[in-house]
Amino acid sequence: MCNETWPTQSPCSKFSLGVLVLLALLMVLLSLVTILGNSLVILAFIMDKNLRHRSNYFFLNLAVSDFAVVLMVYECITLQKDTLSLYQQDFSQVST
Repeated sequence: MCNETWPTQSPCSKFSLGVLVLLALLMVLLSLVTILGNSLVILAFIMDKNLRHRSNYFFLNLAVSDFAVVLMVYECITLQKDTLSLYQQDFSQVST
């Protein structure tokens, strides 16, 4: 186990600092795209009364639940200080 403080590079890291920054940027970009897409689906359902059919409530439910997951879970993972250490772990050696 590596006990290094942020932002120094841990000696047990398998990736360079540039790769870790790229992964963090991709996580933020993915969350922003997901928030924007789900917001558009919810907004379209609210604004257009022709979309309010029984079958479209399923898509609204998916958009709302995905939106909630991104806001509650994914953002916490992205903002967590040890997020990038998840990519550094060797899961083949994790004991259960």
